[in-house]
Amino acid sequence: MSANFLSASVCVAAVLFAAGQAVSIEPRNEPQKQTDRRAEHAPTFRSASALLRVDVTNPNGETIGKAENLILDRGSGRVEYLLVKSGSVPGVGGRTIAVSFDQVGRSASGDGFTLSMTPEQVQRAAEFVPENWAELKERPTWLDDLDRLIRGGNAGDDRNADPYESAIKDASRTRVRGTIASVRRVEMTGREQIVVNVRAEDGRTREIILGPSWYVMGHDAAPMRGGTIDADVRIVETEGGGAARVHATSARVNGAAMPLRDDRGRPAWHLPTGAEGSAPNGQASDHARPARLMLMSDLIGAKARALDAEGGEIQDALVETRSGRVAIVCFDPNENFLGIADTIRCVPWQVATVSADGVVRFDADKAMLMNAVEMPSDAARFDGNSASLAAVYRVFRVEQPAFEPRSSSRADRRADGAAQAPMRWVEARRSGKPVGHAGAITDVRSVPLGAGEPPTHVVVIAAPEGGTHTVILGPAWYMEHQKLELKKDERISVEGRRIEIDGRAYVIADSIRRGDSVIELWSNNRPVWSPR
Repeated sequence: MSANFLSASVCVAAVLFAAGQAVSIEPRNEPQKQTDRRAEHAPTFRSASALLRVDVTNPNGETIGKAENLILDRGSGRVEYLLVKSGSVPGVGGRTIAVSFDQVGRSASGDGFTLSMTPEQVQRAAEFVPENWAELKERPTWLDDLDRLIRGGNAGDDRNADPYESAIKDASRTRVRGTIASVRRVEMTGREQIVVNVRAEDGRTREIILGPSWYVMGHDAAPMRGGTIDADVRIVETEGGGAARVHATSARVNGAAMPLRDDRGRPAWHLPTGAEGSAPNGQASDHARPARLMLMSDLIGAKARALDAEGGEIQDALVETRSGRVAIVCFDPNENFLGIADTIRCVPWQVATVSADGVVRFDADKAMLMNAVEMPSDAARFDGNSASLAAVYRVFRVEQPAFEPRSSSRADRRADGAAQAPMRWVEARRSGKPVGHAGAITDVRSVPLGAGEPPTHVVVIAAPEGGTHTVILGPAWYMEHQKLELKKDERISVEGRRIEIDGRAYVIADSIRRGDSVIELWSNNRPVWSPR
């Protein structure tokens, strides 16, 4: 489903500078679009700050909550999840749930989000966001776990599985030293990668793949145009006689170290944050690995600086609605930076990096920022205004993105393009018989229910007529993040489906009742941990 946003006012009017005239995009008469189809496919932009307080409704027009926050990919700026803060229904307080952004639509009025859930389903949905968002800074892997939790996967089935590892292991080695001519963000095997063009000391121009944009651009050693690089690389031959690909295994950018891979080609970004050996081959890292995901609220208000000057903060961000990506950040310079305050400038996301310490660094100098396009009074002024939009990117000498409509099919696929393989019990549920059971819990455990499958969280409850029922709650990687805390001897009621696996009987829980609280695990034949 296409993800869309709502209209919002943002930033301030045009101002001219003594150091140079800034570009203004206040109202102008654009030619009438020739066809409705052309207008339908034109990029549209909305303020991120407005997204953090709008209503979320369902197709019946019921308000089921408010948009509390957005979770972004640190590198690509792609919105991955919407955090929905529900209201309350009689006897139940509000709660925050995270929803895959592929499931979210735009309301008919354009003034909010839509989600196919009832207020009761939102209240019964498992809540898995931290009590305190400060935990994200203390545990930067938490959002990585959330990504696996919602998308599907486990520690042994990372959706970010690296497709280059085996080829790099046996590839020939060399070293490249030189000056960085350009830094590009390129979609490769389902993930945005950072590719740098280097003017090498030997006079040749080399194109080097560093790694995922969230990892590379999250480092203090993030590459910038004009910087120096000293990289150990592997030359990987491609099938069909095409140009070989050059992958860096380690690099020093302007003297700062960035570990990338070990001798076996294993990527540093798959190692746990802070884990022993997280810098492969004993490579020293100049700072901790960033988390892949970040909160929109942490981007807004973040300190920002140019290559050659300190100077301000991120006042807001504009999201392109069809692709669901941050397209532009709104830079609010300090008075000392430009010599005049309150002049918000448009900076393309392609030249912005967000390091682990939360500081935004621009691959741009002060002169570029002084001549950047000023923010219009309404972000929607960019909609279909190709000339004004092109000016934003031209100042910073980067290409305007295509802003391709996002496809929800990505939610069902890993980064290497392979479909997520469902566990056998998920498939068996289709033919299961509806049942209901109640009893005291005699055991709680996580066990694989099939050869090669990840662990599944189950509880065993005593049956009144004697014997026990083994109840499947969900994948262990999901249930470990829930607030169920089911304990031995606690009484629960279960509604679900009876199935058999390898001759053993199980009950797949659709919902669990404990006292007056009901936790829903399946809705409309879809598990709550799946975005499909």
